[in-house]
Amino acid sequence: DDYEQSAFTPSARDAASGGNSQAISGTFKYTKIGRLVHFQIDAANIVTSGLTGTNRLYITGLPFTASYTSVAPVWHQNIDTPPSANIIARIIAGSSYIILDGMTDNGNDETVLVNDLTSGVSDIRLAGSYMTS
Repeated sequence: DDYEQSAFTPSARDAASGGNSQAISGTFKYTKIGRLVHFQIDAANIVTSGLTGTNRLYITGLPFTASYTSVAPVWHQNIDTPPSANIIARIIAGSSYIILDGMTDNGNDETVLVNDLTSGVSDIRLAGSYMTS
């Protein structure tokens, strides 16, 4: 009996909380059925000026706090990643933000930092689901 769908407003940040923030332009939607939240992010020309370049990139402002850690594949362009790396989005249990990691075959995960994006040019598109309380 619990169903809702709406838009949400994420930000690009250089810290999980506090830190510096930039609004993200694009389309951001979610549908919540019971405890399951499905979201869609279509972020274009992400601006990172004013963010600390050597810090991890956080996309904050998901509509609900995650109960379990979830992952989703990411389509991206103009993000500096290791050769042959696939970027995944991780939503950590107890948070309402996304972090991005470069996953390589037979290698270590690579954290996506703020300065890995080309400010005003980089795009990120993803859709995923996570559980909330």
